[in-house]
Amino acid sequence: LAQAKRRACCELPPVLVYHPRCGRTLLGAMSLHHGVIIDITNMSDHTFRLDGEVLMSGSWASEPAEPILPHSRAQFEFASSGISGAKGLLWWIDDHKRTVYLSMAFNHPRFQPGQPSSTFSCSAGLPPANLKEELANAERLAPAGVEFAPDGANCAWRAAEIGPLLVVEVFVQADLPQYVAPERGGPPAWAYAGLAASARTPTTACTNDSHAELFEGRTGGAASSSSAPSSWKAFRDRTRPR
Repeated sequence: LAQAKRRACCELPPVLVYHPRCGRTLLGAMSLHHGVIIDITNMSDHTFRLDGEVLMSGSWASEPAEPILPHSRAQFEFASSGISGAKGLLWWIDDHKRTVYLSMAFNHPRFQPGQPSSTFSCSAGLPPANLKEELANAERLAPAGVEFAPDGANCAWRAAEIGPLLVVEVFVQADLPQYVAPERGGPPAWAYAGLAASARTPTTACTNDSHAELFEGRTGGAASSSSAPSSWKAFRDRTRPR
């Protein structure tokens, strides 16, 4: 009976609805038969504003321009479309120094035979190296109430409701690392945040020899002004798309 009441709650007309499972008042997406609600609790001192989005499936059902204020909550809603449901990438950036990111990836298929296959991923502070890969490798959401808090993510999340309507609660930590753009030839950005290099090993390393090959002639010796342009042109001709 309780499940039937919750299901009916998610199919009411588009009015303010109090959701009994997560104990919060949700807006228009509560009227959706299928969709995603991301409920964010920002415990940091940063104000985040939407910087970009990629929706592979579904559409916004709430105001996307709403900022995520410090020490407050914000809700973002998405309506499913077609058989793919709701699937997308979102990223926000702080509106002060623009050095702190909040990135999310979600996938909530309409048809989920067997066990639920909805996935979610979040990271705060530093931007992921590849947000599409985060979406592809995101873990399935566990039954309602089970929390995910990966090392280095600087945020935690849990599913408050898994059904036709997916409700994900996200908690952003108070202390967040800042992204520092690496200098040319310097260490990668995550090195400035004190993360171990072993935790994020690049797939291919760029050696000093490869730099020398790019800017020096193949006869060896120091780079000269005459050899650098020709070496760069040869490298560009080999690697640029055709």
